[in-house]
Amino acid sequence: MKLFFATLFAKLAYIALRILGRNASHFPGVVALKLCPDYLSRVKKCPMTICVTGTNGKTTVTNLVADFLEANGKKVASNRLGSNITEGVTCAYTRSVSLFGTPKVDVMVLEVDERASRLILPYIGPDYVLCTNLFRDSLMRNAHPDYIFEVLENSIPEGAFMVLNADDPLSSRLKEGNERMYFSVGRQPSDVEECINRVADNTICPKCQTTMKYEYLHYHHLGHYSCPACGYTAPQAAYTALKADAEQLTLEVMHEGKLRTYPLINDALYNIYNEVALITLASKLGYDEDTIESTLKGMHITGTRLRELKAGGIDVYCFLSKGCNSVACSRNFDNVRVHPGKKAVYLALDDMSYRKNSVEFDGWIYDVDYEFLNDPDILQIVVGGPRYADHRLRLLMAGVAPEKISCCDDEMDAVDLVEPEGIDKVYILYDNTIYDLSFRIADKMVRRLTEAAK
Repeated sequence: MKLFFATLFAKLAYIALRILGRNASHFPGVVALKLCPDYLSRVKKCPMTICVTGTNGKTTVTNLVADFLEANGKKVASNRLGSNITEGVTCAYTRSVSLFGTPKVDVMVLEVDERASRLILPYIGPDYVLCTNLFRDSLMRNAHPDYIFEVLENSIPEGAFMVLNADDPLSSRLKEGNERMYFSVGRQPSDVEECINRVADNTICPKCQTTMKYEYLHYHHLGHYSCPACGYTAPQAAYTALKADAEQLTLEVMHEGKLRTYPLINDALYNIYNEVALITLASKLGYDEDTIESTLKGMHITGTRLRELKAGGIDVYCFLSKGCNSVACSRNFDNVRVHPGKKAVYLALDDMSYRKNSVEFDGWIYDVDYEFLNDPDILQIVVGGPRYADHRLRLLMAGVAPEKISCCDDEMDAVDLVEPEGIDKVYILYDNTIYDLSFRIADKMVRRLTEAAK
């Protein structure tokens, strides 16, 4: 009866919140757990459960997997909006079953927060676990990546099939007794042999603690590594992404010595990782290469992570850039830097939740490669939010000329500081806690650029 009433009132809460125009991705789970604290272990599971975790990319991969399965005729339930802790996962389950607990879907695709995995994975028993990577994240929440590795290692069930990143010397070692497949990205034109990033947490051999050598290094600690002392090396990947052609929108992928060309969803290197992860999982699920290729043609990155707009002849790109996550911000800064054209960059990276309830730890800013924004093609950098002075200081430390930097303590007012003259592209980089605000920022930016072009 507890399970029945928990499902009933969670569904009513969901309906009420949707009528009010809310996402309803979290609170219905709060209701269910209040009435039935062991809801996740009691609720009936659908025939297949896929969990996606990792530091960066898990929301994108979760949505890609769900989209892929739906495009191939599966009924899917998922926490698509990224509500990935216990309440969000519970909410997804309340929507996946009928009032009397009968599963209504074929597949459950769940994004699972790494730190919350101990409260989720043992109770839902996933069939597949895909880990994108493990990087340094918010020090206030996640401490060190090795700590998060141990949380996942102790939370993932023994029977789960693992889909892992061969280029990550940390996450590739998860659950070594479980069956697994690996994905990777081969050598790229931008690769280096020694890390140029400020953060690279996992470059020591896990077997003998010798500093590993890289044949090539993509960024931070991702690349093809080996230990000169004991011979430990990156595992063999089942699928390796090679050449990405941004103009033709194609991606060459190597599998068992054969090269296959797939549609390219997005040319950012981190999204190439996300795509090849999907290809690897889809192959394991039994989909042939023709089906994977044809399905990828109609797929795109979820709008919560990437939006492309145009205003007054200027391209506007909106990228989620997780604050307190030095690697995520560095990747977006580098992505902006390498794109051609004259650019303005708008930064709104402050954490909304901290400004309401606490004090944001700003030490993460000094782990971010702001040096990537010190580029002659970046003509202006606008910073909005209460912590604007911290970001301005970090930009100055990175060598950015003071006259290029404009600041304001309000994100909406900061839009007015963008000067469109001589600009081909504007990049709006926003924290995930201001997702709703980012739409208003983008709308105002489009209006400003459109009016300036008249």
